Amino acid sequence: MGYQRVKGWLLTIPSGLVIAAMIVIVVLQWGNTANFSAFGKNIYNANTALLMAISGAGGVVFVLLAWVLIRGLAALIKGGTQPSQEPKT
Repeated sequence: MGYQRVKGWLLTIPSGLVIAAMIVIVVLQWGNTANFSAFGKNIYNANTALLMAISGAGGVVFVLLAWVLIRGLAALIKGGTQPSQEPKT
């Protein structure tokens, strides 16, 4: 069995199990309600499963934006260390 195939299995199995666990947790929370406050507004009897799904989506967006921020900072640093390509007049 090649390295790429082993790597594929090692990445696929844990991530699949985590996704399955997330789905089970959200489904089991579907009938429950909770009170919470968002930006100073109190919300009563909100669907817990919906709150968890929104939190998960927010986590994904946060990770993607953090990746974009790091890539942007790296581009700025790389661009700052290169000499200017503007013609001198």
